[in-house]
Amino acid sequence: MKKAGGFYELMYKKEAIILRRGLKIVAIKYDIDAYKMKYIKGIYNELKPFYDCEIPILFWLELFTAQFTHLRKFK
Repeated sequence: MKKAGGFYELMYKKEAIILRRGLKIVAIKYDIDAYKMKYIKGIYNELKPFYDCEIPILFWLELFTAQFTHLRKFK
């Protein structure tokens, strides 16, 4: 996320949101397997079995929330 520049920037790069007339719009990806092959890779590769939705931002938001909650416990 840091490398992308923030959460929304990462979501744009992962095509979980699209920009239309300056607004952030939630993307829908009907081909779940194609999305997994294109965007769930690298450090996220182990999460492929858990990705099963047509709205990618829901998956990424859960991941972000889990990471944030985990970090807060160790402060």
